Amino acid sequence: MEFLIVFIWILCASFSSYIASQKNRDAFSWFFVGLLFGIFGLIAIVSIPQSKETTSKETTLNNVEQSKFICKNCGRQNPSEITRCLQCATKLNADVSVNDNQVLQDVIKKLS
Repeated sequence: MEFLIVFIWILCASFSSYIASQKNRDAFSWFFVGLLFGIFGLIAIVSIPQSKETTSKETTLNNVEQSKFICKNCGRQNPSEITRCLQCATKLNADVSVNDNQVLQDVIKKLS
């Protein structure tokens, strides 16, 4: 019987941690909140709204998605109105758009 209670308590802590990470909260802290308070910790994290803070990679990806053209040479985001990169003056191609997954991956690697 005690094993079942401990198992449920650890399960609540794990779910609290997972939900916290999905809401951009500190998963490590919420694991211990779920461990200490059990189902009440789980209810608490479910009731808390998602954090508005974003990580730097998420911000970078959002900025890249808002831009129309990406320079293959330097990875700079450029507005769709120009034909040459603002940083390195490389000619921009219309076929290199944000939807090109390879270009996005290259830009994120350069920025990391």
